[in-house]
Amino acid sequence: MRKVIVTLGMGIAGLTACKTNIEHAKSAAAEKAYVAKASKKYHKKKSDGAEAESEIDINTDLGFYRAMLRDLDIRETPEKIKFLHAWQQREDSTAQNNPFNATAHIPGTKDSNYNTGGVRNYPTRQTGLDATVAMLRSGHFKEILSFLKKDNVTANEITHAKALKNWGTGLDELVQSAYNKINFNTAAKLSYDVFKKAYTGYMNLKAAGKVPSKKDILTVVDFSQRSSEKRLWVIDLNNNKIVFNDLVAHGQGSGDAMATKFSNTNESHQSSLGFYVTDDTYIGKHGRSLRVNGMDQGFNHSARSRAVVVHGAKYVNAARAASGSIGRSWGCPAVSDALIQPLINTIQGGTVLFLYAPQEDYLKHSAWLNKKLDEGKLAMHAPAQGSSVAYA
Repeated sequence: MRKVIVTLGMGIAGLTACKTNIEHAKSAAAEKAYVAKASKKYHKKKSDGAEAESEIDINTDLGFYRAMLRDLDIRETPEKIKFLHAWQQREDSTAQNNPFNATAHIPGTKDSNYNTGGVRNYPTRQTGLDATVAMLRSGHFKEILSFLKKDNVTANEITHAKALKNWGTGLDELVQSAYNKINFNTAAKLSYDVFKKAYTGYMNLKAAGKVPSKKDILTVVDFSQRSSEKRLWVIDLNNNKIVFNDLVAHGQGSGDAMATKFSNTNESHQSSLGFYVTDDTYIGKHGRSLRVNGMDQGFNHSARSRAVVVHGAKYVNAARAASGSIGRSWGCPAVSDALIQPLINTIQGGTVLFLYAPQEDYLKHSAWLNKKLDEGKLAMHAPAQGSSVAYA
């Protein structure tokens, strides 16, 4: 069976394989008919629409959205524009003149392959617009079009349409894409399962307004690993890179080489699981340290009263790690004296810190892990790719 000429660009999710069954279900005859139709549509002169086309600048994002709706013969509303913006942000396309990661080849144009998933580069913005419209008219996305044609439809209704799962707007696709983009380089690789939990909470905190919109640094501590392992990761989600991967201590009440017990109680000297948002710094007995606010009610909300902070400690070092375990704190996520200042400078002021362990009670009851994300807000709160982040 030949591959059809139009598939939907999976964009940020990168899951073009989701439509394999649909693509192979089309017959060669249907494909041939569609190519002819697409070619005829593209080369047709619209004398009566020339004036309307000139009024829209498709080189702007808004103009592209408006032109899409116009060419689809769909009435424009603010909610539909909002949806198209969310869609484009999710696709996160860097293909030439192709903001929605279209895969349609328009006969008679000099487009080219952008990646192995079928996404194409287009010679002009107009060609990219025609390809995107052709994609939506291909017959695979009737449910999306039926929603868009309703004058009173909301962006939230469209985003939750079952058909949209085919092109990867769901949480699973978003997380997988974010994880796949990270360049771990020489750092140890954080497990996908732990990253998924960390990213889910991070997105929920952002959606709830608990984290500044431009704070796209995520710090993860995986207490399922021994203290001799580099189990702390600081991830720059804007630039898809690991800033730090290093040692971190757990509380002496939590265990020896492995942390197995966790508490939110004062004087327990145990680590507290969950999500934190970093705050300001102060000078204490460990030197310059970083305050954190526990966001998981019942699990770490007492962090401030317990004086749980990020601080440096002499007992966190490579020599001790080589012996099988590093020293332990009184419940703080302590790092080496060499790391503490650059770490603080990078994560202070409202970034997310996640302390993880495979504890059933926490995983089952954490509000930030189990809160259902509004998929209509995902793209709005996703990290802005390529923005500058200062490290020190």
